[in-house]
Amino acid sequence: MKVDENPSNLLLVGNFNLPDIDWENFTITHGLEHYSIQLIEKIRNTFLYQHVLEPNRFRHEQQANTLDLVFSTEKGMVSDLNIGPPLGKSDHAMLNFNLKTIIFRTIKPYCHYLYDKVETRLKPESRICQQLPNTD
Repeated sequence: MKVDENPSNLLLVGNFNLPDIDWENFTITHGLEHYSIQLIEKIRNTFLYQHVLEPNRFRHEQQANTLDLVFSTEKGMVSDLNIGPPLGKSDHAMLNFNLKTIIFRTIKPYCHYLYDKVETRLKPESRICQQLPNTD
């Protein structure tokens, strides 16, 4: 399989572990961690959409955070995102979403001859000979 060197669509999913970013407003809520500022700038400069707006990490006696994120190049690529229960004993909730994408594949052309459909004798009264003068 050949991979496109310049993909037009991108989906980036992961635990970014940046609790100080307010993803609804694209601002830093407290502190000025260098990595948080860099990430917000990169997201803005690359025009990526961030789809997760609700907290998805819950730990006892701590504030819930939005740490697990889903970025895409197209707003419509990700739909029906919902936050499910944690898997096992994890304090991170599961993210469930639909991904809309296009898959390109190369179809190799081939020729299939239908020998049994060909008239073998071309007599003047045959159907194909009668139709030839009428074609453009």
